[in-house]
Amino acid sequence: MSNLLLDVDNKSKEELLKLRKDQLYQISIDKKLKVNKSLNKDSLVNAIIKHRDDQIRLQNTLFDDNPAIRFHRGHVDYRLPFLIISKIFQYYWMLCTNHTSPFFSYRDALTITLVNKQLYGIVTTLFNSVFIKQMNINSGYLNLEPLINNELLRLTRTWCPIKQITKLHIHNTMFEQFVNSTDILLNNLLTTIEKLHIYVNKSSYRDINYLTFKSVASKMPNLRTLVCNNVNIRYSLINAIATIKSLRKLDLTHTYKVRLGSLEELVLTKMPLLDQIKLPICDPVNIPNSFRDSVISLFNVSFYKPVSPKQLLELPNLKKISFLKLRPNIFKYFKESSFNVTYLCFPLNGNIDHWLPIIEKLISIETLEVNTQSLGSKGLSSLCRKFKNSISPNYSRFIIQTYDHYDNEKNNLKIGLHYSHQKLYPRITSDSTNLRKIYFVKKI
Repeated sequence: MSNLLLDVDNKSKEELLKLRKDQLYQISIDKKLKVNKSLNKDSLVNAIIKHRDDQIRLQNTLFDDNPAIRFHRGHVDYRLPFLIISKIFQYYWMLCTNHTSPFFSYRDALTITLVNKQLYGIVTTLFNSVFIKQMNINSGYLNLEPLINNELLRLTRTWCPIKQITKLHIHNTMFEQFVNSTDILLNNLLTTIEKLHIYVNKSSYRDINYLTFKSVASKMPNLRTLVCNNVNIRYSLINAIATIKSLRKLDLTHTYKVRLGSLEELVLTKMPLLDQIKLPICDPVNIPNSFRDSVISLFNVSFYKPVSPKQLLELPNLKKISFLKLRPNIFKYFKESSFNVTYLCFPLNGNIDHWLPIIEKLISIETLEVNTQSLGSKGLSSLCRKFKNSISPNYSRFIIQTYDHYDNEKNNLKIGLHYSHQKLYPRITSDSTNLRKIYFVKKI
């Protein structure tokens, strides 16, 4: 029987019909076909032949007939080794690319792809993070699917250098069409995605069809990070996300849970292999005892009720913790002997004095992040002076979140660390200022 199965792809329909029904069923299972054991021989043979034809068509589309591979861009004689040329190009790209508005860099990259296949290949590796925005379509269109599909099919054009997406940021409507598309080239793009960020309009929270995530489980085998914004979290959705076995990081910070109890317990029970979970609000008390040893990071921590001294939390492997609300005396909740975090983030609406005794006890701390919202320039200076007095030799980074402007040249905050850089985050409303993250790093 084993010799019979080795060359099954070369057999005709008549030859397959000569096999026994149990042999045909075993062939279907080996090829991972979804067939019922009660099917007759003709149905099993038809399923095997259809699968074989689909594989041949996939091979032709991706390789044999793929215009992006067959497209000949001529021959070029280089005066420098191509490796040096490619390195120069990559460094130049990193220096000149404007990530806020990459239109001109994209246009230049399209020109470079016309030189030859080698440079075309380099350019495709540079476009690995893609943001597909929501389309502004006139409400008069009743059927949006053809228009959306037309936008997505632009990714499969010969001239498009986007061939290997590792990070995808996409609107819910576009994403559902993307995942449900039968286009072979589009489906091939999905296989390389490692981080997926799905968002819905900020005006309201929406539902996402749980069947969409079941498709993700089969079409994105390398997906490790999932971020959902403005999405309603239901029990069926958690079950669907749990089918993504490769998932290691889940961010549900900006979501709304619908008729769910302890989201912490539900997520950990359904997805025990996750390394990092971000929930709208996380109460560590709800973490089952069997999972506490595996917890590495906690975000948006807020306790709903006090913890008795006999029930202090013990999370021996916890390294990162971020507090949502002001809870200065954290050792009322955690056992001090097991609290060895290296990263601490907390909100600060006023004086830092009540936090300093806590910080000094964290002998393993390496990164401290303070969310000040708006303290003003004097408040920032005071904060940094007090931080300098209690600084630990283990500190490697100090991060401040603020809406206040920080001028490094005129107001260098001398805190024993070097000013590194700032990150600006987009405005929430038209009259609000940008949120800034100011980074200070250890002197080398």
